[in-house]
Amino acid sequence: MFSSVGISLAAGISALAGLVEITRAARLVRVGKIATARVVVNTSAESDDDEPPPRLRFRTEDGLDVEVVERTRKAGDEVRIGAEVPVLYDPRDPERARRNASAQIWGPGLVWIAFAALLGVAAAVQALVT
Repeated sequence: MFSSVGISLAAGISALAGLVEITRAARLVRVGKIATARVVVNTSAESDDDEPPPRLRFRTEDGLDVEVVERTRKAGDEVRIGAEVPVLYDPRDPERARRNASAQIWGPGLVWIAFAALLGVAAAVQALVT
């Protein structure tokens, strides 16, 4: 069905995406600043059927007001709308802020790496079977 070369290529691309995310997370942890954000929902969504994702609204040390879409959502976020949460942001690029939690900072990169490993195993199995 799929060749082991194709699966290996997909694994390599996934691993590269994971390394990029891990590198961004490491930089964010190294140079990031902590701020307090309020969880808000943008009510001007284009479609009434889709639930708008939570947004984090905060002010940087320089006084810049920033609002970012949260990258990953948790069950029960609707309950926390209006809550204050800590965020970690890069002073040079505050638009890439993330909630200051290990899963939020490191999670996306680790998911890509795990997916790459799964594809790598699938490619090895495919190569052995054929």
